[in-house]
Amino acid sequence: MNILYQNQANNGRIEFLERENIMVIVLYNAIEVKEYKDMFEAFLKLYPVDKRPALLFDCLYLKKSPIEGRAWFSTDVIPRFKKLLGNEAGYKIALCQSSTLFQRMAAQIILKATYAVGFKFNIKEFDSVEKGKDWLMKMD
Repeated sequence: MNILYQNQANNGRIEFLERENIMVIVLYNAIEVKEYKDMFEAFLKLYPVDKRPALLFDCLYLKKSPIEGRAWFSTDVIPRFKKLLGNEAGYKIALCQSSTLFQRMAAQIILKATYAVGFKFNIKEFDSVEKGKDWLMKMD
């Protein structure tokens, strides 16, 4: 595992699992708007388009994320990521959900926004990182 980015508040990082070809975005504890934006700006810059790694969002220990950050993610990051990849059908994203009800509800809003902008990717939710990794590594 290579850590590509670790924010200063130590509540988010971006990892690249080279052998598995999976990019992991880890968010935990409480994250503020600036930290949220910095994290996803770094993701868009660091994403290795030539390798097309699958994505795993590890939000299992995320307690609080800002509404403004989620809105920005939905209206700014998702369209930019879609443009970066094109409309590649079958691209896989694993979402490992937080145990808090509010964060799970917030994730559902982001998922709806993702589909609303025309993502044709395969997004599946998991209750553990290992299950998410296993699914991402399966050949379809």
